Amino acid sequence: MLPAAARVAALALPGGAAVLGWKGASAQEAVAPPTVFVTTPARQGRAIVVEVEMGGLIAPLAVSGSLGHVDVPAMIPLRFFPIGETRFRAFAGLPVDAPIGPWTVTLGSGNALGLDPLTPPAADLEVVDGGFRLQRLAFAPDLLSLLDPQVGDMERLTLATVVAESAPAPLWRGRFRLPVAGPLVTSHGARRDYLDPAGNTLAHSQHGGIDIAAPWGTPILAPAAGTVAFAGRWSIRGNVVVLDHGAGVHTVHAHAANFAVAPGQTVAAGQPVAYVGSTGLSTGPHLHWEVRVNGVAVEPLEWTERDDLAV
Repeated sequence: MLPAAARVAALALPGGAAVLGWKGASAQEAVAPPTVFVTTPARQGRAIVVEVEMGGLIAPLAVSGSLGHVDVPAMIPLRFFPIGETRFRAFAGLPVDAPIGPWTVTLGSGNALGLDPLTPPAADLEVVDGGFRLQRLAFAPDLLSLLDPQVGDMERLTLATVVAESAPAPLWRGRFRLPVAGPLVTSHGARRDYLDPAGNTLAHSQHGGIDIAAPWGTPILAPAAGTVAFAGRWSIRGNVVVLDHGAGVHTVHAHAANFAVAPGQTVAAGQPVAYVGSTGLSTGPHLHWEVRVNGVAVEPLEWTERDDLAV
């Protein structure tokens, strides 16, 4: 059940299909309308929680679903995991450029009788503007080649491959912690203009994480328990450690000077995974920290604050 502190909207779903040959229960008793809980408000660049309470006497083996704008209903997949015999939870991320307006959660399920009792659409929510700031950054001439679109496309493809796999259930407990202490120099979702030394705009983007300033060599601590999905060098993010926390949730720790872990290693919350540096497309020592849910970058700070994201 979502914590009382979280604002939730409860929606009853349509009834399911008939159960043929089921003894001891009527069709309505066996496949009763489930209830969906969705955290609100839904804001660009933020995480949401979807919970499904199944009714009736036939517990599902699995629940599947997707989240999308009404015009693109299957935009973001949902990875559900059980939190009880009849209750399932999934975390989802709304992109920083998610279309504003009505979105739909679509669900499906399967059980031992081969039934699919959920009829989409399951629930509706309204996505609102993320309120992102504008930032202008100038880079030295030797870094300008990293602004080539092909370099960015290759890195996005590599990141997507790394985060495509995840443990089926959460590996963490409680809220996430900040990997380093220091001033926040760039917020999540910031709209960035990249400039050459003469002040000409060369590229635009939206920041997929937060930047925290810290002295060179400061230990970067695992924000939560997980496993090392990747530790290596990328062009833009420099030396990178990606942690899989399960349930489709990953954290990315970039621009590191060097590593403290290796791929496949299990880590505990607070364990050093790397050390602050300024590798890749960087203008000084800092940590670029991302939280990604099913590959979608969301506001990292809310994972240190929201009780409904703690398990």
